[in-house]
Amino acid sequence: LSGEIDYGDGSYYAFYPYSKDLVYYDYSNIRFVQPAVQNYRHNSFSGNAMPMVARAGNSEVFNFYSLCGVLAVNLTGSETVKSISFSGYDADGNPMPVAGDFDVYMGYESYPAISPSRYGDSCSTISSVTLDCGDGVTLDQSNPTAFYIVLPVGTYNTFAITVNTVDGKLMLKKSTNPLNIQRANV
Repeated sequence: LSGEIDYGDGSYYAFYPYSKDLVYYDYSNIRFVQPAVQNYRHNSFSGNAMPMVARAGNSEVFNFYSLCGVLAVNLTGSETVKSISFSGYDADGNPMPVAGDFDVYMGYESYPAISPSRYGDSCSTISSVTLDCGDGVTLDQSNPTAFYIVLPVGTYNTFAITVNTVDGKLMLKKSTNPLNIQRANV
């Protein structure tokens, strides 16, 4: 694809990954859906889970910025992991949104940030996210296996991680140590 673009005086926005469900409203916001189920990828995060935006004004340059961060869960053992779920809570013990409908304000100064969507009547957020490991990922007893979960930026004052195995075992880990998720960081 090639051609000339007249950039004029307007702003141009790009969002990754593309979705037909994206909504641009109020001349400055994009609503998108952050998936509640992410798919395990060896040594990486789910391909559909790391949203990025870019904005260009009177130039040809689109600088993409990640909107979320990544939590690495490192496990050892002999089990085969089927899924891992994460739930986070604020300082008052209220569940924090980690999936569902979010907005990104495109008039950002330095870096974009997301917030629960305020567009429409049917928007909702979800307070847990699950990493689906398909047929399962078998752990190694001596070398940690990394599982990467994409999360919205923020401080989760407490959180819980639930590991489900293919044979129906469950491990629950709760932490009262704050977890600070930063944009574009693991």
